Amino acid sequence: MGNRLIVVFVAASLVGIGCGKKEKAIDEHKLVVPAGCKMTVTAPGGHIECADDNASFAWLPLSDSTPEQALDKGEGIITDAMSGTEIKKSTVPCVVAGQTMTCRRLDMKMKDGTLVALLAAGSLSGTQYYVECSYMAGAKIHAVCNDIFKLQ
Repeated sequence: MGNRLIVVFVAASLVGIGCGKKEKAIDEHKLVVPAGCKMTVTAPGGHIECADDNASFAWLPLSDSTPEQALDKGEGIITDAMSGTEIKKSTVPCVVAGQTMTCRRLDMKMKDGTLVALLAAGSLSGTQYYVECSYMAGAKIHAVCNDIFKLQ
């Protein structure tokens, strides 16, 4: 699969567990599209892709699934899509849109570096969300993550 963005597959696969309104913000945090990236908003969530940087961000409000179920499904889809790739899984303390959470982190060894996927799900001002960001490992989280994710 190479360096193909995987977050889009996860967001598309999780659509069945979301609700019906279009979102361009998460918990009143307006999403910003970095230069060279493209946002696609679909009911119920959406994603931002930065193909040149191999980075992406997806969000999905949940209605028919618990946060744990959404995380399990998201992680399973990524693991299946990246079969044959060395994947290191961990949980890391993080802050998502100002809320302290535990995030799942998947580090996937690629030919030209490590692709990182951060997954989180939980309540943000009363709405349950699944959010995911993937980017090539570096000094900091990619701008496509909109300052939604902060690692502690």
